[in-house]
Amino acid sequence: MKAFKRKFNLSFSILLCLVFSVNGYAWQTETAPEPLWLLILPGTITPIAEKNLGNKVTDLVAETAVLSGGLVVFDRFGVADLLEKHLTNVRQALPDSVALAIGTEIECDELLILDILNFTQTGAPASNIGGQGALDYHKNVKTQLSVQFRFINLVTGEEVDRFPLSVSHTGGNKLQSENAALEKFLEVVSNEIQLIYQQMSEVEAVDGIDLELTRGSHHGLRKEMLVEIVQPTEIKVVDGEERLSPGKTVGLAYVENLDDSSNTSRLLREWDVIEPGYYARESYKHIQGVQVFYLPKLAGEYTYIGAQYHFSPLGLWDFGGGLHYSAIVDSYEETDHGFGLNAFGARRLFVLPNTLVYAKLGLNLDIPFKTDDDGQEVMTALFSGSLGLSFSYMLSKMSDFELNLGYRLSAKASDWQYNEEETEYDAYWEGDPPVVDVNGFYISVGYKFIIH
Repeated sequence: MKAFKRKFNLSFSILLCLVFSVNGYAWQTETAPEPLWLLILPGTITPIAEKNLGNKVTDLVAETAVLSGGLVVFDRFGVADLLEKHLTNVRQALPDSVALAIGTEIECDELLILDILNFTQTGAPASNIGGQGALDYHKNVKTQLSVQFRFINLVTGEEVDRFPLSVSHTGGNKLQSENAALEKFLEVVSNEIQLIYQQMSEVEAVDGIDLELTRGSHHGLRKEMLVEIVQPTEIKVVDGEERLSPGKTVGLAYVENLDDSSNTSRLLREWDVIEPGYYARESYKHIQGVQVFYLPKLAGEYTYIGAQYHFSPLGLWDFGGGLHYSAIVDSYEETDHGFGLNAFGARRLFVLPNTLVYAKLGLNLDIPFKTDDDGQEVMTALFSGSLGLSFSYMLSKMSDFELNLGYRLSAKASDWQYNEEETEYDAYWEGDPPVVDVNGFYISVGYKFIIH
């Protein structure tokens, strides 16, 4: 058993080295842009809305800005002491001069001031249900909210942009209607914040899986950057009112080449039609994957059924590992059942329509079990390495079919052992001990869930 433990520890160490070395390389090849420092404060409070609503709106926008990535965000909680310093009464309206002074003192790049332009709640006629014309205005409240966004460059002190966002909701009592309207506001503002502050570009032309994009705004786009392809925001008229409808994400691409005026990207996934005029914005989501796979018997006379975790299934580099059940035919022509650990590192070679092709290096540690000629349940450790190609075909937005082809080279294991009352014993065989190995070509199929 000591020999078994030494082999297990060595194999497990090599598996870990592979995972962390690929991990380190993947992180070293990604260079994050310098973050933009943003201060978000509630603006002038008018009789149409209480200060509490202004704070709610500010919190929602701040939360969205943080989640969008690429920003260091200060909100009203982060500058509470400065508010007390500049205002004799923290409940009073916040003049622009005070907001500018606070922004300058904390050395932000940009100041976003949110003014409540309109907030009304009125009873609306309830639906005519079951032929009854009864009206219940208190349980069918219409909430209208309009917020003005003002952006001030704190380096120059100049206002660089301003625009209003308006939402409305009808239904429920006053509190329910207000919360529903704020949820709609959060959805709209999330899209707008991402359009303003994320790495932005626009689709100029579509040629199969190749996209021609403008160079982008802010820090610019980087080679191998993962971008989301997003429909433009639409203005829809509902009940005579104009409302913003955020565009939906329709695909994922990576930046392949860059030049002075434009860049070329290739589609990794597309689940809806992409047209010129769509946006391409940097994706800050950590896209991961979980796969179940089946490797049937081929030349090596072994079978695997298992699951793997993929750290970056759409990235230039991917790595991960998992567990599997094994059934290996030994030199006695008997099937030894067991379990194993696997780890892999993969490098993307090229992209085909809806298909990603990777070169894949794998390491496996198998623990088969068997009964020796003395009736004892014994085990051994089998270490192997593999090299092959992986073809990942998109089935849906969130799933792939994966095919792996390659060759596995293994050591031959015949040192069977067992443990009894904390004492280690070698297995007993009347003749030569059975030998296990998993040499040979292999093919496996899998179903992969994409998580993002």
